[in-house]
Amino acid sequence: MSDTPTPAPTSLSERDGLPDAMRSLVKEYPRNGWERNANYSHLIAFWLDRHLMFRKLLDQLDNDVKAALDGNDAQDSYKRKLSRFGGMLINQLHGHHQIEDHFRKQTLEAHRFLGVHCVWPPLGPPIHRSVVD
Repeated sequence: MSDTPTPAPTSLSERDGLPDAMRSLVKEYPRNGWERNANYSHLIAFWLDRHLMFRKLLDQLDNDVKAALDGNDAQDSYKRKLSRFGGMLINQLHGHHQIEDHFRKQTLEAHRFLGVHCVWPPLGPPIHRSVVD
């Protein structure tokens, strides 16, 4: 029996497309219409861009380690790249999650104060229901 964990069906490195639940969201809210959606904002655009940056950093780290292992990059060069891009990824992820946690907490507290429950995702139509239901 292998000690290697089975990847989740949503794992970006293992899937060949979007899972059904996500595909239905893309069908209902196609990317080319996001900017016209009333719930879309510059903040959402910023966060989507950050997620793209994380993917680019992961690709950079992956390509760098492959080049080092294949002997196409010197050890000292690889160490500098790993320190730079690995550190950037960790620091940016940490800050990103701190801000997301703070933003979500404020949003949920505001909705509780108003007596409504907000269901994510923010791009979908605002779905509210009374907390006293």
